[in-house]
Amino acid sequence: MGLECVVEGVETEEQLRVLRKNNCMIAQGFLFDHPLTVEEFEDRLINKQYK
Repeated sequence: MGLECVVEGVETEEQLRVLRKNNCMIAQGFLFDHPLTVEEFEDRLINKQYK
């Protein structure tokens, strides 16, 4: 169908492994980072400080 899927709630390496095995390459969740406040987001954006 040519659709892209964004997976939310990825918390473990195992979940990420299964997603990659099934060709899902776009994901977000606590595995990558915690939710940010506006201030934290702006600070990272301005200072280019990424995890």
